[in-house]
Amino acid sequence: MKKTKIKTVKIEDAEQQEKEKKKLEKKEIKKEESKSVEKEEKKSNIFKEIRAFVLLALIVLSISFGCWYWYTHIYNGDREIPSVKEERKESGYRAIKYTSALDNKLDMINDKYIIEYKKDKLVKVMDIKTNLLYEGEIEFDEIIEGVDNNLYILKYDEADYENIVTIYKLEDNEFNFIKKLATNGIYYRKISYKDRANNYDYLVGFTGYKEGYNEEDVYEYKSYIYSLEDKEYELENNILYGDEYLDSKENIVTYNDRYLVVAEVSNGARFKQFGLYDIKENKIVINPQYEGLYTNTSDTYIAIKGGKAGIINNKLKKIVDFEYDFIDRNDGYYIVAKNSKMAIMDLDYKVISKYDFNYQDSSKKLVYNYFLSDEKYNTFISKKLNDKYVLTINNMELQDDVIYDKHETYIINSDGTYKVITANEFFVDDYSSLIYSYDLGKKIYTFYDSEFNEKINIDISDYDYTGRPEVKLLNENVISVGFDSHVYFDYETGEEVKEMKDYSSTINGIVISFNAKSKKISYQVEGKEVANVDGMYESVLNLKSPYFKQVSDKEILYMTKNEYVYIEKGE
Repeated sequence: MKKTKIKTVKIEDAEQQEKEKKKLEKKEIKKEESKSVEKEEKKSNIFKEIRAFVLLALIVLSISFGCWYWYTHIYNGDREIPSVKEERKESGYRAIKYTSALDNKLDMINDKYIIEYKKDKLVKVMDIKTNLLYEGEIEFDEIIEGVDNNLYILKYDEADYENIVTIYKLEDNEFNFIKKLATNGIYYRKISYKDRANNYDYLVGFTGYKEGYNEEDVYEYKSYIYSLEDKEYELENNILYGDEYLDSKENIVTYNDRYLVVAEVSNGARFKQFGLYDIKENKIVINPQYEGLYTNTSDTYIAIKGGKAGIINNKLKKIVDFEYDFIDRNDGYYIVAKNSKMAIMDLDYKVISKYDFNYQDSSKKLVYNYFLSDEKYNTFISKKLNDKYVLTINNMELQDDVIYDKHETYIINSDGTYKVITANEFFVDDYSSLIYSYDLGKKIYTFYDSEFNEKINIDISDYDYTGRPEVKLLNENVISVGFDSHVYFDYETGEEVKEMKDYSSTINGIVISFNAKSKKISYQVEGKEVANVDGMYESVLNLKSPYFKQVSDKEILYMTKNEYVYIEKGE
């Protein structure tokens, strides 16, 4: 009996243990399930927070976009932030500052007209004193002054072999429709007169041509001409020719506003003989007879006859004999050549130097080209500075397949004497007083004063740069050498400086100053500021002096892409 009892107790203990074990397992399972639920809840909460953030961001962006759209398309939908004109008078001076409307830009035509435009739409035309000449909105491709002193808008619609030119003219504060040039199979080219002294362009008219064989298999050639006097002409078997003629779609550029070079056309052969055409009288005044004819001054022409160059007037009077290999026209002088040697000839047609200067001294022999393009070029360049002539031979070192064994620049005096500067390249900047040469091997720039005496040297050999740096004179006191970034050097000492310097100059009693830190240009009269502009932007004008252009002995002006200053001195 005793043993049996003991066994019963053990069985009951085992059952109890089994129950406890199952309870523990259930607790563990519940604990794991609880942890899993907590993890899921945490994930769910995180996703809820992310969704809430994204929703909030979308709401903020939607509100911002709505505000922007309302402000730009509804509140400002029918109006722009307007232009601003400010005027001040101080001590006998009158100063005008004009700021263009938002997103508009400013430009100037021939120092005579100010235009304000937005993309391809003209919105204003003013004179240099900002008096309004036109206000509205008209599409334009080009705006140009005519030789009749009127302002024209040109609109082009082009096709492969023809175009339509629509012409508008400024009259009584409106651009009135004048003419639509449209003829099947004709591509009209603009005829432009270039005033070289001032670098102004004027519209003379348009021309186009049609050629081919008619039903009788006879070759026909006809030029169509339109002048600004609203006259249309037709010219048989002749084509108008320009000084920068490249192909049938390029504009004709001439240095005479009335007489145009004309070329004879015969059975498809063109540009063999040249003469002169009077666009006002619609007649040929010199029959095509020269191998080349190039406008030179208002009444003289460089002509080629028998392979030699001379100068004639528009009545065939011979001014210079046909004895030169070429005559290269420049502002205030000529370069003439004989037997591959050049000399200087003045405006009185007097040769003032010996024939000491090589024309061709390269491995690629080139003939002189009166028409310059990327493929055809001359190997010398010349300038006139003060009373000296600068003649650099073999100037096209960088042109493909051209190798020179001699690099020289001649500084020629008015009596024909000269000195030689040996350098790979020599530059006279058209829009500043910067004169410098460059030694390609040593990578050294040498800068000269106005008398061509050496001033400073800048060594850039320590810079790991293989391209050609851009060199500029900033504010007449700092030289900028442009690599991938810009390095600055003091124009007086040649030492490297960290940044641009302040600048100040006085013209007509007006103090013009530039602050390098604020980048502001200030105009002052007797210590009082009368105007200022943002110096972050360069002028859209061609300026020889920083921050002003002198248009008379009493007037200066300055223009960036959206600010304009005009200051005049009273009586």
